[in-house]
Parts: sequence; C-alpha cells; structure tokens
Amino acid sequence: EEDVLYEFRSAGCRGTVSGVEEHEIGRITRGPRGSVRIAYAAKPQMMPELRSRWLNLLGSEVGTAQGFPIRNLSGAIAQPSSPASEVPTSERQIAQWLQEATDALKQQEDLLAELDRLGQEAQADARAYSGEIPKGAGLKTIGLYRGRGDGSPGEATTEFKTTDTLIWAILPVGNLPANAKVEMLWYYEGGEAGGEQLIRKLDVPWDPGDTVQGYLSFSQPYTGRYRVEIHVNGEKVGVGRFTIQ
Repeated sequence: EEDVLYEFRSAGCRGTVSGVEEHEIGRITRGPRGSVRIAYAAKPQMMPELRSRWLNLLGSEVGTAQGFPIRNLSGAIAQPSSPASEVPTSERQIAQWLQEATDALKQQEDLLAELDRLGQEAQADARAYSGEIPKGAGLKTIGLYRGRGDGSPGEATTEFKTTDTLIWAILPVGNLPANAKVEMLWYYEGGEAGGEQLIRKLDVPWDPGDTVQGYLSFSQPYTGRYRVEIHVNGEKVGVGRFTIQ
C-alpha cells in the first residue's frame, strides 16, 4: 500500500506515431512527507543489462529515499510530489543521494562482472565434461543436436539451454541384422534435481540401415549433466555427454 515498483513500455499508437516509443522503470513511495516518484526512462527502449541495473537499483534501499527535487540535464529543478516546504532541498542532500546511487550501480557492475566470470567457468566446465572420451574399448561418441521447431534435428551441440525442449541423439552403427535389439538410454548425472538417475529408456524399432537415432523431449528441463547411451543386443556401443544450463 505504501510502495510500488513498476515498469511499462509504449510502442506508440500502433507504431505509426513517431517520437512516443518509451520504456520506463519507476518507483512510487509514500512517506511522512508525502509521495515521491523516482523513475528512469529510455527511448525507444532499454538494453537488457541497463534494464536489470535499474530494476535492482530502484528496488533497493536507495529507492526508498525520502522525497527531494532532482536536477535534470538542463539544470532545472523537477517539482517533487510533496510540498516544497516539506522536502529537503540542500545540494548536500542531493549529492549524498546521487553518491548512494552511484555506489549501488558500482556494486551492480561488480556483481555482473562476477556472474560473467562464473558463467565463463561454467561453460568451460561444460565443454570439458562433454568432450570426455567415453570409457570402454570400441565405444563411439553419439552426436547430439538441438531440435528445430518442426521437430527435426538442427544444430550440433553438447551445451543446451533450458529453452531446448527437444534433444536428438544420432549414431552411425554400421549394418546390423534385421532382428537386432537396439536401446537408447538417457541418464541425468547430477545437478539441481539430485544425483544420477535413468530418466528414459527407448526400444528403437530397427529397420536395416546403418544409423540409430532418437530424441529426448522435456516440458521443463533441469539444469545439470546428462548422458545418453546406445546398446545393441545388450552391449553398449556409444555414449554421448551433454549439459543443460
């Protein structure tokens, strides 16, 4: 009842009126001196990093400062929501708030830099994991592919995202007899959902040919490490490892 953080975007009147596209993040707080609105707006829109910074800044303790006038770029004083006589107007108070805002943004920059570093480490770890040589003589590496919108195999990768709800596994196995028993086993090796577990086992109907292929579909994938194996007549012939981040 006393505080609201909001965001809005305007694309104009059906996109036909120029100069009105705008993207704004703001906060309205009601205090003992009345209400104050602090907002940041960009035209036509904010980049994702800038949006994240202002959402964090205006949602922090800095955003709860009592009402005060803020100088705009032209040097004019914006009118506060509460009566001028009740609002601190000294340059020192304004400078103090701006310093607090600057410090908060610096903390956000440091946090973003640390998240970027951790993200790079996670990607390097995923590549190292996916590139491990399968243990066992004669094992082949199963090719893994991101599913396209039409359900067919697309880009080859071992680093998937939680938005990838279809993952294809394809392995050339050479000519097999018509009565070969072919199985594809998908394992979750560990991450946010716990330790290793078999999540799907497929019996692949075998038509004479030289390639085994199948897919794993998700409604909402867990992040972590995965493994897929292909067995022919009870013998493991191929392994593929991948991550979902």
